[in-house]
Amino acid sequence: MYQDDASSVTTHDGVTFRRMPDGADAVYIVGEYHFDDIRPDDVVLDIGANIGAFCIRAAWRSRHVLAVEPVLAEALRENVRANNAGVTVVDGALGDGEAARITWGCETSVAVTLAAMVHEAPLYYVSADRYATGDGEECEHGLSIVENVRTEVFQQFRIMMPRPENVGLLVELFRRKEAGTDGMTSEEIIGFFHGANVHGYEKLHTAERDGYLRAGKKRALLNRTNRGYLRELEEQGYVERQWRGRNFSIRITQAGEHIACVSGLVPVPRM
Repeated sequence: MYQDDASSVTTHDGVTFRRMPDGADAVYIVGEYHFDDIRPDDVVLDIGANIGAFCIRAAWRSRHVLAVEPVLAEALRENVRANNAGVTVVDGALGDGEAARITWGCETSVAVTLAAMVHEAPLYYVSADRYATGDGEECEHGLSIVENVRTEVFQQFRIMMPRPENVGLLVELFRRKEAGTDGMTSEEIIGFFHGANVHGYEKLHTAERDGYLRAGKKRALLNRTNRGYLRELEEQGYVERQWRGRNFSIRITQAGEHIACVSGLVPVPRM
C-alpha cells in the first residue's frame, strides 16, 4: 500500500510524508474518511491533524484548509510543503494558558467541537471498536478502527464570537504574526478599520487622517477604537496591550489565535 525509505514514506495515492520514528503515533492513511463531499469553497478544519494525512488530501478539493496540531506540527509543516498543499498550520491546542501534558485517545477534541459549534455544523462522535496494534494498521486505518459504525449526536450550544469587526481584527493580527510582524499600533488599527469600511472610519481618507493627527483629534479616534472594539477583546482575553511611553500596540493572544482560526477567515497561503 505504500513505499518507504530511511527518511520518507509515500502512500499509494502519491502523498509523501517524513518517516516518523516508532512511537510517534504518526498516521499516513485515513481509511475511514471520505473526501468526495468536500467542495472548493468549503472551510475544512482538521483539529489534531497529526502529520497531515487528512488535511493534505482535503486540500486537493478545498482552497480553505486549516490544520491544528500541538505535538507533530513541525513534521506537519514539512509534509505540507513537500506535497505543495494549500494548508494553514496552527501549532497549538485549546487550553487555559497553563502548561499541560497533551494525551492521545480523548473521547472528543475540544477544539473541533468548538469549531463545529461556531459554524453551527452538526457534530457527531463515532465510537472506535479497537485501536491499531501495529503491523502497519496505522497506515491503513489510522489509530482508531471502526468496524461497526455507532454514532452519537452532540447537543449544540451557541458559541458567542466577538463582533464581526473584532473577528476581522483578530484575523489580521494572526496574519501579521504568521508573517513575522507581531502586533499593530493604534494608527495601524485605525487604518485597518478604515480599509474594512467599519462605521465611523469609512470616510477617513489619508489626508483627513493626517489632519486628525495634526489637529489633535487623534484622541477621539482612539476613544472610539478603545471603547468600541479593543476593550471587548481585552476583556475576553483575545488581545493584550503593550505600552511604549504614551504609545501602545496590540498583539494577539493564543486564545485570540484560536478564535481567528475557527472563524474560517484565515487566508490560505499560496504555495
